[in-house]
Parts: sequence; C-alpha cells; structure tokens
Amino acid sequence: MPPSIYAEVLPAACRALGARCPGPLEVTALPEPRVVAYLLAELGGRLVQRGEEVFVVPAPGMTDSPLGRALGAGPEGWIRINQALEPG
Repeated sequence: MPPSIYAEVLPAACRALGARCPGPLEVTALPEPRVVAYLLAELGGRLVQRGEEVFVVPAPGMTDSPLGRALGAGPEGWIRINQALEPG
C-alpha cells in the first residue's frame, strides 16, 4: 500500500465506521487502511508497531473475540495486520 493512499483512505474509513483514527506508521508494508478501520471499529483498542510488524491490540474485554480468533490472534489477543516485506 503506497503511503499516500494509506494516509488518504484511513481517515475517511475511520470516520465512516466511527473509529478513532490511529497515528502514522513507519513501516515498508502498510496494512490495508479499510481493514484497519474495520478492526478498530469492531474491536476498539489501538495499533502497535513493532519493527516492521503492525498489530491491532483489542480493547480490554475484546481480546478473546470470535473475530480475533478467526484472524489468528496471539495469546494476548494481538492481531498482526501486515506482512513485512522480504529484503532483497
């Protein structure tokens, strides 16, 4: 996802779904902004960047949601939402 498209689409998607728009990310492989907005609207919480990986961290009480389980959430409920690019 090109950074300019991400920056343009994310705020509009968050507004449309009533989700708080997260701050900018500094990763080479940005997540799909409409997916970010949807997950934040459904699960609350926040985005966390760890190196090149981006996660949705659901709000308390949502860490064991069916949506999170379907998306392969880790033991603490974190859902990875981007695929880091392979070097080279």
